[in-house]
Amino acid sequence: MSIKQLGGVFGRNPTFNDVTIEGELTFDGDIDVNSDLKVDGDLVVTGKIGVGTDTPSDEMEIRSTSPKINFTDSSDDTSGSVGYNVRALMMAADGTHRFYIGGDEKVRILETSGDVSLLGGGNLVVNSGNGIDFSATAGTGTSELFSDYEEGTWTPNYTAATGGDLGGTQNRQGYYTKVGNKVTVQFYLYINTIDVTGKSGDVTVTGLPFTGSLGGNATGSLVVTEDTGQYGAFTNSPRTMKLSGSGDSLVLLKEISSNVEQPLQVTDFATGGGNRNIIRASFTYIV
Repeated sequence: MSIKQLGGVFGRNPTFNDVTIEGELTFDGDIDVNSDLKVDGDLVVTGKIGVGTDTPSDEMEIRSTSPKINFTDSSDDTSGSVGYNVRALMMAADGTHRFYIGGDEKVRILETSGDVSLLGGGNLVVNSGNGIDFSATAGTGTSELFSDYEEGTWTPNYTAATGGDLGGTQNRQGYYTKVGNKVTVQFYLYINTIDVTGKSGDVTVTGLPFTGSLGGNATGSLVVTEDTGQYGAFTNSPRTMKLSGSGDSLVLLKEISSNVEQPLQVTDFATGGGNRNIIRASFTYIV
């Protein structure tokens, strides 16, 4: 250790070059460090810390053109940082809080509006059961939590109440989008050479991606295409559909008289070689 003395033993304002302290060092006043300060043990500060300022207003204040705090492990394999950047936008000072990982900016928070931007191709991941809470807005709903979004595929199928799958050659395509508790399904169902042997009762479309509520109060649109040149696909065609009482399938409805509808039956399918039909449908229900 080398010490430069300025009067007295150490003087009123001593200056030190390289100092090694093995015990405790207590300061009643200020300590100004113009070079590096390295601490191998604990550093306890009861006052405020100012970096780039002599008058910190908070417990720790950093003043710089583009201040940044870096965090890294001992191997320096990964690092993160928190930064604050002030810049001029449209002739007005506009502050942004910026969060970095590995030197790349990942999150930006605009100070004036509170808008949050996710950068670098990341996603906002919310734990199951949580979501975006809109309760701060006025409303009388039972819930203002947006907690789910999902999209995917499902497999629609003609199923009889007795005997199950109607068989035949089927091309089945289904897609769905779930927003909150509302599910919208779309599907395409083609059947050729139907076999109704041992089948009876109502015919439903099974395979829904989610079990719905409200039962028959939910309805949807249905388009039917028949190949009448091949014996005809239906003796009675479905006109619309509704959610089954159990909420796990779609009940196809036929019109038997003006404004009177009944579930489609196995006997409403034409039989014989080559009979075929196509239904295309869209349906929205609540889960």
